[in-house]
Amino acid sequence: MNFTGTLDELHALTEIFIDKCYKPEKIPNTIIDMGANIGLATIWLKLNYPNTKIHAYEPNPEIFNVLKSNISNLNNVYLYNLAISDTDNEKIEFNISKRSFSSSKFPIPNSNKIYVSATTIDNAINIVNEKVDLIKIDIEGAEFSAIKISNKINEVNEIIGEIHPEKANESSANIINKLEFSHKIKYIGTNKSLFHAIKK
Repeated sequence: MNFTGTLDELHALTEIFIDKCYKPEKIPNTIIDMGANIGLATIWLKLNYPNTKIHAYEPNPEIFNVLKSNISNLNNVYLYNLAISDTDNEKIEFNISKRSFSSSKFPIPNSNKIYVSATTIDNAINIVNEKVDLIKIDIEGAEFSAIKISNKINEVNEIIGEIHPEKANESSANIINKLEFSHKIKYIGTNKSLFHAIKK
Protein backbone atom coordinates (compact mmCIF):
# COMPACT_ATOMS: atom_id res chain seq x y z
CA MET A 1 0.00 0.00 0.00
CA ASN A 2 1.44 3.35 -1.06
CA PHE A 3 0.75 6.68 0.66
CA THR A 4 1.67 10.29 -0.07
CA GLY A 5 2.38 11.06 3.60
CA THR A 6 -0.38 13.54 4.53
CA LEU A 7 -2.37 13.64 7.76
CA ASP A 8 -5.51 13.48 5.62
CA GLU A 9 -4.61 9.88 4.82
CA LEU A 10 -4.48 8.96 8.50
CA HIS A 11 -7.87 10.57 9.04
CA ALA A 12 -9.29 8.73 6.02
CA LEU A 13 -7.87 5.40 7.21
CA THR A 14 -9.67 5.87 10.52
CA GLU A 15 -12.98 6.85 8.90
CA ILE A 16 -12.93 4.08 6.31
CA PHE A 17 -11.31 1.09 8.02
CA ILE A 18 -12.26 1.67 11.67
CA ASP A 19 -15.49 3.72 11.54
CA LYS A 20 -16.56 1.92 8.32
CA CYS A 21 -18.16 5.12 7.02
CA TYR A 22 -18.74 3.66 3.54
CA LYS A 23 -20.47 0.48 4.67
CA PRO A 24 -23.63 0.01 2.55
CA GLU A 25 -26.89 -1.39 3.83
CA LYS A 26 -26.93 -4.19 1.25
CA ILE A 27 -24.17 -6.19 -0.41
CA PRO A 28 -23.34 -4.35 -3.67
CA ASN A 29 -22.57 -6.00 -6.99
CA THR A 30 -21.50 -2.81 -8.76
CA ILE A 31 -19.94 0.31 -7.23
CA ILE A 32 -18.76 3.65 -8.60
CA ASP A 33 -16.14 5.39 -6.44
CA MET A 34 -16.20 9.09 -7.34
CA GLY A 35 -13.14 10.77 -5.88
CA ALA A 36 -11.11 7.63 -5.25
CA ASN A 37 -7.88 9.43 -4.27
CA ILE A 38 -5.24 6.79 -3.41
CA GLY A 39 -7.88 4.05 -3.24
CA LEU A 40 -8.64 3.60 0.45
CA ALA A 41 -12.42 3.31 -0.02
CA THR A 42 -12.00 1.16 -3.13
CA ILE A 43 -9.72 -1.23 -1.23
CA TRP A 44 -12.01 -1.41 1.82
CA LEU A 45 -15.05 -2.08 -0.35
CA LYS A 46 -13.22 -4.74 -2.36
CA LEU A 47 -11.91 -6.48 0.76
CA ASN A 48 -15.38 -6.61 2.27
CA TYR A 49 -17.27 -7.34 -0.95
CA PRO A 50 -14.77 -9.33 -3.05
CA ASN A 51 -17.25 -10.22 -5.80
CA THR A 52 -18.18 -6.63 -6.53
CA LYS A 53 -17.10 -4.64 -9.60
CA ILE A 54 -15.76 -1.17 -8.82
CA HIS A 55 -15.35 1.75 -11.23
CA ALA A 56 -13.08 4.35 -9.59
CA TYR A 57 -12.60 7.97 -10.69
CA GLU A 58 -9.67 10.20 -9.70
CA PRO A 59 -8.70 13.39 -11.61
CA ASN A 60 -5.30 14.23 -10.07
CA PRO A 61 -2.73 12.57 -12.37
CA GLU A 62 -0.11 12.08 -9.64
CA ILE A 63 -2.60 10.64 -7.17
CA PHE A 64 -4.08 8.53 -9.96
CA ASN A 65 -0.69 6.82 -10.36
CA VAL A 66 -0.68 5.98 -6.63
CA LEU A 67 -4.24 4.67 -6.95
CA LYS A 68 -3.23 2.50 -9.91
CA SER A 69 -0.37 1.01 -7.93
CA ASN A 70 -2.51 0.39 -4.85
CA ILE A 71 -5.24 -1.55 -6.65
CA SER A 72 -2.97 -3.42 -9.09
CA ASN A 73 -3.65 -6.77 -7.40
CA LEU A 74 -7.43 -6.35 -7.24
CA ASN A 75 -9.71 -7.97 -9.79
CA ASN A 76 -12.66 -6.22 -11.47
CA VAL A 77 -11.57 -2.71 -10.50
CA TYR A 78 -11.65 -0.23 -13.39
CA LEU A 79 -9.87 3.13 -13.15
CA TYR A 80 -10.66 6.45 -14.85
CA ASN A 81 -8.34 9.47 -14.69
CA LEU A 82 -11.34 11.82 -14.82
CA ALA A 83 -13.08 14.34 -12.59
CA ILE A 84 -16.77 13.96 -11.84
CA SER A 85 -18.39 17.29 -12.62
CA ASP A 86 -21.31 18.91 -14.41
CA THR A 87 -19.68 18.73 -17.83
CA ASP A 88 -18.64 15.90 -20.13
CA ASN A 89 -15.73 15.58 -22.56
CA GLU A 90 -14.28 18.93 -21.51
CA LYS A 91 -11.25 20.08 -19.55
CA ILE A 92 -11.98 21.80 -16.26
CA GLU A 93 -9.81 23.77 -13.88
CA PHE A 94 -8.57 21.64 -10.98
CA ASN A 95 -6.66 22.97 -7.97
CA ILE A 96 -4.16 20.57 -6.41
CA SER A 97 -3.72 21.08 -2.69
CA LYS A 98 -0.70 19.95 -0.67
CA ARG A 99 -3.34 18.06 1.29
CA SER A 100 -4.29 15.72 -1.55
CA PHE A 101 -7.71 14.91 -0.11
CA SER A 102 -8.66 18.60 -0.39
CA SER A 103 -7.90 19.13 -4.09
CA SER A 104 -10.91 20.59 -5.86
CA LYS A 105 -12.26 22.38 -8.92
CA PHE A 106 -12.83 25.31 -6.56
CA PRO A 107 -10.00 27.72 -5.62
CA ILE A 108 -7.73 26.65 -2.75
CA PRO A 109 -5.03 28.82 -1.14
CA ASN A 110 -1.46 27.83 -2.07
CA SER A 111 -2.62 25.26 -4.62
CA ASN A 112 -1.34 24.41 -8.10
CA LYS A 113 -3.85 24.86 -10.92
CA ILE A 114 -4.01 22.29 -13.70
CA TYR A 115 -6.66 21.26 -16.22
CA VAL A 116 -8.18 17.78 -16.14
CA SER A 117 -10.72 15.89 -18.19
CA ALA A 118 -14.19 15.58 -16.69
CA THR A 119 -17.33 13.55 -17.04
CA THR A 120 -20.78 13.50 -15.46
CA ILE A 121 -22.46 11.14 -13.03
CA ASP A 122 -24.85 10.02 -15.76
CA ASN A 123 -22.01 9.17 -18.13
CA ALA A 124 -20.23 7.24 -15.38
CA ILE A 125 -23.43 5.24 -14.83
CA ASN A 126 -23.80 4.67 -18.58
CA ILE A 127 -20.24 3.32 -18.82
CA VAL A 128 -21.05 0.67 -16.20
CA ASN A 129 -23.92 -0.51 -18.41
CA GLU A 130 -25.64 -2.35 -15.57
CA LYS A 131 -27.47 -1.58 -12.35
CA VAL A 132 -25.35 0.51 -9.97
CA ASP A 133 -25.83 -0.59 -6.37
CA LEU A 134 -23.61 1.97 -4.66
CA ILE A 135 -22.07 5.33 -5.46
CA LYS A 136 -19.43 6.60 -3.06
CA ILE A 137 -18.89 10.30 -3.73
CA ASP A 138 -16.28 12.64 -2.23
CA ILE A 139 -15.42 15.28 -4.82
CA GLU A 140 -14.72 18.35 -2.70
CA GLY A 141 -17.64 20.63 -3.57
CA ALA A 142 -18.28 19.44 -7.13
CA GLU A 143 -20.99 17.14 -5.78
CA PHE A 144 -23.54 19.98 -5.78
CA SER A 145 -23.56 20.71 -9.51
CA ALA A 146 -22.82 17.10 -10.49
CA ILE A 147 -25.80 15.73 -8.56
CA LYS A 148 -28.03 18.64 -9.59
CA ILE A 149 -27.79 17.86 -13.30
CA SER A 150 -27.94 14.07 -12.96
CA ASN A 151 -31.03 12.29 -14.28
CA LYS A 152 -29.82 8.82 -13.36
CA ILE A 153 -28.63 9.14 -9.77
CA ASN A 154 -32.17 8.44 -8.56
CA GLU A 155 -31.80 4.92 -10.03
CA VAL A 156 -28.84 4.04 -7.77
CA ASN A 157 -29.65 1.86 -4.75
CA GLU A 158 -27.36 3.62 -2.28
CA ILE A 159 -25.26 6.78 -2.26
CA ILE A 160 -22.74 7.45 0.49
CA GLY A 161 -20.91 10.71 0.28
CA GLU A 162 -19.32 13.74 1.81
CA ILE A 163 -20.81 17.22 1.40
CA HIS A 164 -18.54 20.29 1.14
CA PRO A 165 -20.89 23.31 1.20
CA GLU A 166 -18.15 25.76 2.20
CA LYS A 167 -16.12 25.03 -0.96
CA ALA A 168 -19.07 25.27 -3.34
CA ASN A 169 -20.75 28.16 -1.50
CA GLU A 170 -23.89 26.04 -1.33
CA SER A 171 -26.29 24.75 1.28
CA SER A 172 -26.25 21.04 2.15
CA ALA A 173 -30.03 21.16 1.75
CA ASN A 174 -29.58 21.51 -2.01
CA ILE A 175 -28.27 17.96 -2.26
CA ILE A 176 -30.77 16.58 0.23
CA ASN A 177 -33.67 18.22 -1.63
CA LYS A 178 -32.52 16.66 -4.92
CA LEU A 179 -32.19 13.13 -3.50
CA GLU A 180 -35.05 12.93 -1.01
CA PHE A 181 -37.69 12.27 -3.69
CA SER A 182 -36.10 8.94 -4.53
CA HIS A 183 -34.01 8.15 -1.45
CA LYS A 184 -34.27 8.11 2.31
CA ILE A 185 -31.46 10.27 3.69
CA LYS A 186 -29.57 9.87 6.92
CA TYR A 187 -26.45 11.58 8.19
CA ILE A 188 -23.36 9.70 9.39
CA GLY A 189 -21.80 11.19 12.51
CA THR A 190 -22.63 14.49 14.16
CA ASN A 191 -21.25 17.14 11.80
CA LYS A 192 -23.64 16.25 8.94
CA SER A 193 -20.87 16.23 6.33
CA LEU A 194 -21.32 12.53 5.54
CA PHE A 195 -24.67 11.30 4.27
CA HIS A 196 -26.15 7.92 3.33
CA ALA A 197 -29.01 7.86 0.83
CA ILE A 198 -30.98 4.62 0.44
CA LYS A 199 -33.43 4.17 -2.41
CA LYS A 200 -37.05 4.11 -1.22
